[in-house]
Amino acid sequence: MRIYILLITLSLFFSCKEEIPQPVGASNMDRVSAWEQCIFSSSQLNIPFKERSNATVSYNEESVFIIGGGEPGTFTNLEIWEVKPPTRKLTLLTATAPQFLSGAISFLAQGKLYYGFGLADLNYNNVIWSKTPTGSWSTISNIPVEARSNCISFTIGTKVYVGLGRGVSGYFRDLYEFNPALNTWKKMADMPGGGRTDAAVFVLNNKAYVGTGFDGTYYLKDFYAFDPSKNTWDRIPDLPGYVRDDAVAFAFEKRGYVGTGWNPVAGVMKDFYEYNALTNQWKLAPQINTGARYGAVAFTFGGKAYVGTGNDADELNDFFVSK
Repeated sequence: MRIYILLITLSLFFSCKEEIPQPVGASNMDRVSAWEQCIFSSSQLNIPFKERSNATVSYNEESVFIIGGGEPGTFTNLEIWEVKPPTRKLTLLTATAPQFLSGAISFLAQGKLYYGFGLADLNYNNVIWSKTPTGSWSTISNIPVEARSNCISFTIGTKVYVGLGRGVSGYFRDLYEFNPALNTWKKMADMPGGGRTDAAVFVLNNKAYVGTGFDGTYYLKDFYAFDPSKNTWDRIPDLPGYVRDDAVAFAFEKRGYVGTGWNPVAGVMKDFYEYNALTNQWKLAPQINTGARYGAVAFTFGGKAYVGTGNDADELNDFFVSK
């Protein structure tokens, strides 16, 4: 059983008459019907990187970047791996992360890779680094966000949003908008439902759907929709199944998916649920039969969804791909 001590746990929808626009990169995706073991390329029958949990992932239509993860003091925690469609080849970049961080975030914006927040040597961090594909890391300035770890980040349009998580002040429910083009930050409306760490988030139709997590006392399953154009939050039905934290989430076609994670009674989980914004309803989705885990990563490209790494009492490096 996991114990939260300073969060040192190593563990990225309404009218039926009108189709919701598809998210960027999802034009050829089908809904998840099943999962199968993933082979990244014909020359990589065995996944070439070491087992790890709580890595951070950022992706677009061109590349996926998996950064860090693993136990402090191991070589995994500074690695940056890139996956490119359509070959699924995993490549270890010569560049490394600027610092080991537990519970960090990463995102892609304006042709740059960003990485930051998290715990650094037991201290909460509010530094964010950025780099171009061929450049070196540099810190960005004017960050008004209190230092924290295990927060969420998501991108809608050209803006990036960062919030929730845990820091010296406790568990947060705040949210900030970052404009990469101007290097400016703006405070947004707080999320209802109380502060939390290790929440799950997916983006559909220019809204972010945020829920689950741990508030310091209880594991959670409540969910909310954030509309940045109105700066408002709306409650949607709770995630079915167990309360949980450290789940994965992703948008796929016109649906959102949330699954895996940790529950203090059920332990490590492998179930998935699909959210339909047209009906504002969840339903049970195919689970990863042999893939129970928490602290995993999830991403989509090339018409497929991927879930991998994480922990099931041991660190993992296997991946599953949707069928």
